Amino acid sequence: MRAFFFGVVTVICLTEAASAQTGSVIGRISEGATRAPVTGARVRVLATGGAVAGSTVTGEDGRYRITGLPVGRHELSVTAIGYNPRRDPVDITANGTTTLDFALVATPSQLDAVVVSASRRAERAQEAPASVSVVSADVIEKRPGISTADHLGSVPGVDIAQTGVLGANVVVRGFNAAFSSALQVLTDYRISAVPGLQVNRFSALSPGADDLERIEVVLGPAAALYGPNTANGVIHLLTKSPLVSSGTVVSVAAGERNAFLGSFRTSQKITDNLGIKLSGSTFTAREWPLADTTETRLRGVAQTSLAAFRTRALAAGITESQVSDSIARTPSLFALTRIGLRPENARRYGVDFRADYRPVPSLTTVLQVGRSSNSSTELTGISPAAQNAYTVDHYQLRASSGRFFAQTYAEIGNSGSTYTTRTGESVTDKSRLIVGQLQHGLSLVDGRQDFTYGVDYLNTEPISEGTVYGRNEANDKIRQYGVYLQSESRLTDKLRLVLAGRVDGHSVVKGKEFSPRAGLVFEPTPTQAFRVTYNRAFQAPTAINLYLDRLSSRSGPYAVRAIAPGTTGFNFRMPDGALAVRSPFASAGANTRIAFSRAESSREAIIFLAATGRITPAEAGRLIAANPNFTVIGRNPQTGVAGVFDPASIANIDAIENEKSDVVELGYKGIIREKFFVGLDLWHLKRSNFISQLFAPAPTLLVSGPEVAAFLLANGIDATRAAAAAAAAAVTPVSVVAAAENDIYKDGVPILITYKNYASVDLNGVDFTAQYANDGWKLGAVASLVSDNYFTFGAEQPIALNAPKTKGSLSAGYDGTSALSGEARVRYNDAFPVYTGVYIGNSCVEPAGRGLGACVPASALVDMRLGYRLPGLTGTTVSLNVSNVLDHRVKTFIGTAEIGRLAMVQVRREF
Repeated sequence: MRAFFFGVVTVICLTEAASAQTGSVIGRISEGATRAPVTGARVRVLATGGAVAGSTVTGEDGRYRITGLPVGRHELSVTAIGYNPRRDPVDITANGTTTLDFALVATPSQLDAVVVSASRRAERAQEAPASVSVVSADVIEKRPGISTADHLGSVPGVDIAQTGVLGANVVVRGFNAAFSSALQVLTDYRISAVPGLQVNRFSALSPGADDLERIEVVLGPAAALYGPNTANGVIHLLTKSPLVSSGTVVSVAAGERNAFLGSFRTSQKITDNLGIKLSGSTFTAREWPLADTTETRLRGVAQTSLAAFRTRALAAGITESQVSDSIARTPSLFALTRIGLRPENARRYGVDFRADYRPVPSLTTVLQVGRSSNSSTELTGISPAAQNAYTVDHYQLRASSGRFFAQTYAEIGNSGSTYTTRTGESVTDKSRLIVGQLQHGLSLVDGRQDFTYGVDYLNTEPISEGTVYGRNEANDKIRQYGVYLQSESRLTDKLRLVLAGRVDGHSVVKGKEFSPRAGLVFEPTPTQAFRVTYNRAFQAPTAINLYLDRLSSRSGPYAVRAIAPGTTGFNFRMPDGALAVRSPFASAGANTRIAFSRAESSREAIIFLAATGRITPAEAGRLIAANPNFTVIGRNPQTGVAGVFDPASIANIDAIENEKSDVVELGYKGIIREKFFVGLDLWHLKRSNFISQLFAPAPTLLVSGPEVAAFLLANGIDATRAAAAAAAAAVTPVSVVAAAENDIYKDGVPILITYKNYASVDLNGVDFTAQYANDGWKLGAVASLVSDNYFTFGAEQPIALNAPKTKGSLSAGYDGTSALSGEARVRYNDAFPVYTGVYIGNSCVEPAGRGLGACVPASALVDMRLGYRLPGLTGTTVSLNVSNVLDHRVKTFIGTAEIGRLAMVQVRREF
């Protein structure tokens, strides 16, 4: 004990002696022209040889402080988003504090960015243990983008499928879908997805271009810090603080397709410690036309049914007005009137209020309240959905003090009068997402060891009033929690080791999920960094994967129904192991499971022919007594692919499990001579327990048409009727494979589409970006390549990446001291197959003949932007933005319209 005591005293004395030979530097970083504080600037003290003696990031007031610095002359390096980097000498004296302020010169080229999304704390993009891209406010303000997705077109690794004039599906490194949730989208640290469904809707994101400070894109898994639903990465929208950015901005844009885009932002500092902001945006335009053959056919059937109802009602003496009123008041009839109807115009508005209060210099609190509303056609796994006034409200309160961060927020949805276009049935979504988060961090050993740690809690309450979750409505809540720790160790002045781990729990999926991260970052110079990283992420089943229970479409006595496997899965076998089926023509009744057999299917075919008047009941009895035994044909209800049915080929569906992604990545980011930026990422992904899109696990069962014709001829049915009967039997199912969990439904005998976990897939990829900026001129190149865009699993339909193998862009522009600015950009995507829900286009998949429908074609599009700062009106800019200048009509996803040119003129005024 005595030795221990003297050891402690010795360490204290040595520490005090060492501190006697150190000093500090403090100061304020401001913008050169306005003297406004520069937030998030990276400040580093560089000792002899370029070694980093200390570093920090400026706060919202632009101030910094670095302590424990060795005595002597060093260099102080400052880098910040949108500003030229700067270095100045600094003298550190023993036990002294040196004050050094900087005024940075703004540059239109963003080659060196400070980000917060990679490690959930401020750091330079080059230093981050992940590939991070930034879209700055300067770029966002100059391009009148309709939605956030429009600003991501030149970000490496990002796949954008434009689904309409407003809608877009966005993912990172592939695995796109009608409903995408593998990418986490944040707005000011808040999850910005549909609250209950946990799917991204970029068309509904509310921040206007004038309010966005920047967009950060983290490529690859981020679960070690963010938890589930980050298997592909994170897109983070950060808005401007009213304490930092004051004033009023109004912009108005109009263009083709009756497009109108307006936005405003007004921000005022009430006191030095209190700022408030109100911002909003609105958009409307005529939607791109689409002739959906499926919807056209279903609408024709619906109109025939409505006409028959109207004829019967009028014949019974009911007046025309009473008939119309009855149709409007009867949900099943009213649904028929909406089949195939899509909104002619896409509309969106968003409004956001924010108050920032700093009671003491070290503590900042933020209150945000807002709403977004969307009316457009969006893809879902079972049908396009016509959204009418689909709103999401958000309420957020957060506080930060140094490394301490805490927040709570709620997202509350309301689907308005939304319905699916293939059934006309309403979709109700009044779900809620409530989140609480705590995070802290500390630095030790003179800043050479850093820890970030925290805890998250998410409570999801799906509320659909039976329209989405059906019989699961009363038992579909999901609670998730996670704890994480990240360690960053500076092994040498140029080498850092990053280790992180997170444990997540789920109230429905049993067991805990561990998400590790490991990485080495080597910085040979302050402007270059190499990294090698390993990340594991997981995709937790959403409420849709666990509880979905909704009608997809009807066809005669059958109903295609989307039912999630949940925690039990589906068993297609009878207790004795025989395959179970249901049939509307079985003597046991349509809602009774019976064992499959060729003989029973043949009898059902004869009963079907009698029920539809193709043979008489007497003939049916005689034919059944003759013991027909037709070959049974299985036909995939999604693809239409048919073949001789083998009951042994039907496998049960297990309960849905977490999907896992393991990624190894090599990366480089560097700035050369302060003008040339290069980023390169090589990555390998292994995705296990891959959660499929909605698919049909079992075929519908028909009988052989030629055998039916031959049998009828042999048993006294004339040739004309035999041919007609055989043709009908060859296209109409006599039964469907049935699970015990498929309860009785009034819609008809259910044809199941569902989800399942596949084995694993491997994918390799490369992301490359290069930028050059000099005297206002900017050149850019972006390219992304992946090894595969579909995966095969035996005889099953292939799984598609739903994204191209190769994509990229080239851009050139000027944005300097002249009043005139502009940019031209060429974007390229190669052809790719799609297989997600009811949207299938994979004829380009090998081997030939397995596909159904055309793949998404390759496209090369030209975009242009011109801007002019009016000399007589300070702060006023007029710009022209044209996407797809040559008006090449391009289909970017299956189930969407062909997208053409959209030109818009914008006037922007700063007050």
